[in-house]
Amino acid sequence: MRAIVIIVADSPATVLGLAQAMLKAGYQIATAGADAAELDLLEGMKPGMVLLRPPSELDRQEACLLMMKQRFIERGIPVITCVPTEEDAHRVRRICKGSPVLVGSPLQFTSLHALMEETLSLARRNEVRIRTDLSVAHREPGLGQGELYYYDSIISLSLSGCFIQTTTPWPLDARVDMAFCLGSGTSMLKISGTVRRHGMGSIETDGGMGVEFDGLTSEQRDAMESYLVTQLAPGEVGAMAG
Repeated sequence: MRAIVIIVADSPATVLGLAQAMLKAGYQIATAGADAAELDLLEGMKPGMVLLRPPSELDRQEACLLMMKQRFIERGIPVITCVPTEEDAHRVRRICKGSPVLVGSPLQFTSLHALMEETLSLARRNEVRIRTDLSVAHREPGLGQGELYYYDSIISLSLSGCFIQTTTPWPLDARVDMAFCLGSGTSMLKISGTVRRHGMGSIETDGGMGVEFDGLTSEQRDAMESYLVTQLAPGEVGAMAG
């Protein structure tokens, strides 16, 4: 069975058309209107992607895009936004930077399907996780220069997060500032994230905490991708720990 796709749109006809196309392509689907109350009903679902046709009214459209950014994009769940005009597309790119957009009316399913496959392929790359041993400094955010850091080791790493081996994990849902280098001679990456779980690393026996990264800058992402590619070896891909 293929990934779950949440279809978000106001028009019942749009929802029906997209739902039929997604089912025909083999996707599992869930549907919701473009408002918080309906999306709340899907709380706890872990979709592989969201397919959005935002409202045409400007104020509702911007509110909807901000909601998609907070609920899905910032959690690493891709959102494809389908809009009729380039003006709408510009608005999407401004609010949901880096999120894929399909422009055109009526929607062309062939183009949509190709974009979905490309987006899901990129999302799967984010799940590649390697074993590693990187020293990491971490602390609560907002502390001034010279304040105390804790020093531990990152034992698994992906584009979406890491697992830090430590006997003193931060509380669940705590925000954490981290600093680490991807090998000797490289510049230091300073990344913030959120503690998502405690316990054992999925590829190690030691305890610690899984941290989900905030959105990476393009420079950080490029550096991380290069490191993952150079370190990856057969059998070294583990389940997500972050």
